[in-house]
This record gives sequence, structure tokens and C-alpha cells, in this order.
Amino acid sequence: MEEEFEVLVTEKLIKTTSVFTSECHTCVDRDYDAATGRYEYNSTVEPDGNLKEVFEDQQRSALKIIECCEKLCAQLLKDGKRIYAEMLHV
Repeated sequence: MEEEFEVLVTEKLIKTTSVFTSECHTCVDRDYDAATGRYEYNSTVEPDGNLKEVFEDQQRSALKIIECCEKLCAQLLKDGKRIYAEMLHV
């Protein structure tokens, strides 16, 4: 006889990607270099807009990709496709 056990599963999806925006500004830092007796300047570019919105406009989230795959699989099954990409659906 099989016993039932409750389990707690936590899964985390991480996606590293790039987005592009022209809404940005340049920050310049100035540091004094005692060895040379001169100031050194370093610049970095930082975004002005909401990067979450930029990402949503340019990319698909991991959840959205899963939802698209589910929709695609449902359509393949509806079309009678039981084997696709060497995977069998039973």
C-alpha cells in the first residue's frame, strides 16, 4: 500500500538578458590618484526609465515562455501530433 506524503517544492527561474534604451544619463566620478598627483575620471551610463517596463516591452518573462509552450503543445495535440521533437505525449 502506498503512503501519501505532503511536500513543499520551491522553484526559482532566473533569466539573464539585455535590454536597450536611449533613456539614460552618464555619471562621472572623479578620484584623486596620489601616486600620479592627478585626478582620474570614470564614467558609467545609467538608465532613466523603468527597466521593468523596458524588459516587458522587449523580452518574454520565464512564465510567459512557459505559457507560450503550453499553448503550442495544446495546439499540436489538437492537430493530432503525438510525437514532436522526439517527445511522445501519452
